Amino acid sequence: MIAASQLSEARPGDRIRAAYNALVREVRRWRFLAGDGVRVVETPVGTVIVRVPEPAVFEHPWRTQLAGDSAVLVGPGRLNTQIVWLGGRPIDNLDKDGKPLGGQQPALPIDASDPADQWVVLRARVDKDWKPLPPERQTVETTRDVTWLGGFSTARPLDDGEGWQGDFPLALVRGGRVWQIAHFHLRSRATGNSTGGKFWFFV
Repeated sequence: MIAASQLSEARPGDRIRAAYNALVREVRRWRFLAGDGVRVVETPVGTVIVRVPEPAVFEHPWRTQLAGDSAVLVGPGRLNTQIVWLGGRPIDNLDKDGKPLGGQQPALPIDASDPADQWVVLRARVDKDWKPLPPERQTVETTRDVTWLGGFSTARPLDDGEGWQGDFPLALVRGGRVWQIAHFHLRSRATGNSTGGKFWFFV
């Protein structure tokens, strides 16, 4: 392949000079344009076209990202086998049969520009026997109160007194940035000790 810069125009005495010169001028007018995933570098001896691969995105559970200055998007995650809820609907925006519910992915309102710490948490709720309540009772929310960020080690009673709730931190938002806490799926498991205590862990 010959680069446009390597082409020379025909000289007097050369045959088909006019047609050849027109071809050279046409080739020299060609330009490769950079675009999504493509970088173009022009050099004195030719043009280099470089493919720029898109960075891989790790779509791990609970992935939290800013949506402007007033909301965050939180990726789907499970509590045991339950998909939790955000904004009054399942966080994965699917119904129980796995069909899209329509509309936009639920977003969590937040003042992302606030320099103070704001925590995105899974507010997990269990009954008196420490069994998880239905999915719509497991919600992703924001809080500034660090008192309850220990999950069920800092559990507090439900408003109706019929169980417990604990905040499991998923991400920290501060001053327009997100610090992700890389949990995977949340799971509960009961211990069989004499005190009847329970513990929760991340997998």
